[in-house]
Amino acid sequence: MKQLLFALAILLGFAACKTDDTIIDPIDQVDPIDPVEEVIVYYINDPHGKIHNFAKIKDIVQKDRDAGKNVALVCSGDLFSGDPTVDNYPEKGYPMIDLMNQLDFDVSVIGNHEFDYGQEVLNARMEQSEFEWICANMDTDNAVLNDPKEYVTLSFGDFDITFLGLVETYGRPGYLIPATHPYKVEGIDFYHPADFYSNYSNLQEEEGSDMVIALSHLGYYSSFEFVFRDIDLAKEADFVDMIIGGHSHTYADTIVNNTPIYQAGAYLNTLGRITINIDSTSALSYDYETIDLNAYQFEDAEIAASIQAFEQDMDHLNDVVGNSAIYHNKYGAGCLYTEALYEMTGADFVLQNRGGVRAAIEEGEITKRDLLLVDPFNNNTVQIDLSIAELKTFLEAVGGSFFFHGLQVEIISGGSFIILDNNLNEMDDNDEISMVINDYMVAVYEDILPDNQTILAKTTSEYFIDYVSSLTEDVNIPFCYNYID
Repeated sequence: MKQLLFALAILLGFAACKTDDTIIDPIDQVDPIDPVEEVIVYYINDPHGKIHNFAKIKDIVQKDRDAGKNVALVCSGDLFSGDPTVDNYPEKGYPMIDLMNQLDFDVSVIGNHEFDYGQEVLNARMEQSEFEWICANMDTDNAVLNDPKEYVTLSFGDFDITFLGLVETYGRPGYLIPATHPYKVEGIDFYHPADFYSNYSNLQEEEGSDMVIALSHLGYYSSFEFVFRDIDLAKEADFVDMIIGGHSHTYADTIVNNTPIYQAGAYLNTLGRITINIDSTSALSYDYETIDLNAYQFEDAEIAASIQAFEQDMDHLNDVVGNSAIYHNKYGAGCLYTEALYEMTGADFVLQNRGGVRAAIEEGEITKRDLLLVDPFNNNTVQIDLSIAELKTFLEAVGGSFFFHGLQVEIISGGSFIILDNNLNEMDDNDEISMVINDYMVAVYEDILPDNQTILAKTTSEYFIDYVSSLTEDVNIPFCYNYID
């Protein structure tokens, strides 16, 4: 049952019988003799491979630990995909795991981008982790991946918190998988969170814990009825006392149906700090703040040295491959990317999903790192021979949010498309072309794409780097119209 409000953000929590064999102690945590008066939960969400501020987090958290306070350190998912040092390290993702181990993280939920390196790599990173991985709405019995725990309970003296993990399942139309490469989650069964959370309605009683926190990678809010986000969980799951969220890169500090929802942006720029205050009657209240890590002035020397060592290991990513005459936002970067694949593959047409273009390109020198920030996923490059009619069907399924190069694409009323050749003449539905896309798009839309496909020699990011390296003039795309928004 939902704990009653004590004040605007106060929830009642009743200490129940403890089941010791299901409770794990937070790392390096000392149980106080007296009843616990507060627990501090530090959290990050969606770091996406960014490691630059871990030394500052260590300094902040360690000060509370050294003061004898009850501290938990957790992550709401998406550790990987977004920084070339972590994504291209010989052991993909390892710098993130090593640093989180050094910081004594307690638990992380599996986010959709945890699958991007493949199940075998994720297994290796999970085995190296000294913290717990959780996710309730997935089953790996028929997969390569080892099953994570559904939840864990952390004990702080006489006060216990159960963390329940949930991940979104909206990565492919008509399927229940997270937003990752579909081939990377083969064999894993995912369950819609709206249909699944009620399985844990008695979790607090079963664990004998004092509160349940959903460590969520569902996202904060969606206007689509079929999408179940943190706000929906707060409205429906009365047994959840608090939600610490991720996925949508939101700054959230709100209360919905008496349930606090917190989220702290993304990319390790911000650290969330929640103080759970427990008075003598077991009533709970919450103090929340976000700490701007880029403005914070202090850092742990040992962690800073580890970060520097990882960066030095991958120093070749700083090799200069070109120059940008101007700042190119994501639209300009997306147009450069499709131009690169068009020129390097000789295809008639190149298409790229908007979500696959992840960064802008600054004015000045362009490094390999810069281009891998734009295209971090190391997807295979696929050429498909198809008709204009088949291309139109594909574009309608994509839904009008993509970059393109080669042929011209125009959207007309009702969500239909017309395709123009280089002379701006409308092409006939029976005309045949070659199209290049990444294999993520092939996997997502395999039900409607023709089978006449060829995997090309290099990944999309390799073609991207090769093209910019071949240019004899500065990159300069002041106006980019080759996209459908």
